[in-house]
Order: sequence, then C-alpha cells, then structure tokens
Amino acid sequence: GIAFAPSVVAAPFNAVSVLIVNPQTNETDTTTLAGFPARDSKWSDLAYGASVDMLHAAPFDAEAVLVINPRTNVTDFTTLGGLGVTSAKWWGIAYAPSVGLLFAAPFDSNAVLIINPQTNVTACPRLQVFRTSGASGQASPTPTAS
Repeated sequence: GIAFAPSVVAAPFNAVSVLIVNPQTNETDTTTLAGFPARDSKWSDLAYGASVDMLHAAPFDAEAVLVINPRTNVTDFTTLGGLGVTSAKWWGIAYAPSVGLLFAAPFDSNAVLIINPQTNVTACPRLQVFRTSGASGQASPTPTAS
C-alpha cells in the first residue's frame, strides 16, 4: 500500500526498505528508510495520520505497526507492538480525521485494529459477524471464534 506525505511512500511488504517516490522528479529511493527484517508479508498498507504528521502501516505478519515520520525519515516498529506472531492479521488502514484514529481492516484477524496515534495505544475489539441465513434473508449475528 502507498500513501502521500509529502512524497509517495510504499510500505515494505516483502522488501527490506520503504519505497519513496518523488512525484515531481519521478526519482525513487530505497535506501533512506531501510534495514527492515528480511522476511515476507510484513506490513500491508499505509495511512497518513494528520493529527501527528506520521505514516502508519498495518501489520500483516509483523508483530507491530510500522510508524514513519516523513519529515525526519525516522521509523519505529516497536512502540506499537505486541500484536502477536500470527500471520495475515490486517490488510488496509485508514485515518478517520473526525476522531483522530487509524483503523486497520481484518484479513484473518477477528478484530479491527484501532490505533490512537496521539497516545501510541492500540486496541483490537472483537468483531460480531453477521451472516444471512434461511429463506427470509434476515441477518443474524454469528459470534466469531477466538
């Protein structure tokens, strides 16, 4: 996934560096934000959290949210950690300016990842899945498994 702030930035899903593209010159940079673990499926997408002027990447297989300061080119993938060693957790992330939070959509996780970028706190409230069943087509809640 990519985000714009002030360059175009791509999350390192399988790469060991962040891809930065200058849209005015079309130059690419893969050395400024480098040194990430050499494993696949780390972070799936990026969103710009305007309230803190930072980029946040949703952890797919990574155990932490990747935070990028686009002004100083400093990265952090430990502060918002402790999200487990399971794979395929979240895919996609969006910033909700009305509440100042970031939301990552579950891929195989049974929870939405909510990130408060101002306090560096994450929450993972469980989801209640609604499935349509029967001839009436009525949606009925089906609790997700732990």
